[in-house]
Amino acid sequence: MEKRIGTLEKLIIRCVLAGIGFVIYEFGVFMHDNIFRRGYLNLLMLPIILIGIYLMAQPVIFILKPILGILSIFEITYIDDYLEKRRILKEYQILLTEYRELLKKENTGINEENRRILEERMNQCRKEMLRYGVILQKNL
Repeated sequence: MEKRIGTLEKLIIRCVLAGIGFVIYEFGVFMHDNIFRRGYLNLLMLPIILIGIYLMAQPVIFILKPILGILSIFEITYIDDYLEKRRILKEYQILLTEYRELLKKENTGINEENRRILEERMNQCRKEMLRYGVILQKNL
């Protein structure tokens, strides 16, 4: 029967990685500052320093990942709702403009089928906007 690794063990592993990352970071800084003062080998130490920083950040990433994951779910949902609300409101405004133009052209003989379809689409947009909590005025 295999044993599962718990959260504490994972955190300890991440802390060990942070220690290794610190050693790599210090090695990279030492080589960058003292040994390779000029030239391309100086630039070669920069990725080593960045790897060390990444490894040192592992415990922090491990602790913050669930918290940030939960927050990002709400953020993305909020942004999606906002964008959907804007799309529906824009569609409603376009339909309202078309409906007003049809009412102005009523003297010339409006097609009742087009008017009915337009009113149904407007009512559908109103229902969707109410679902998002936007109250629309009924001024034509």
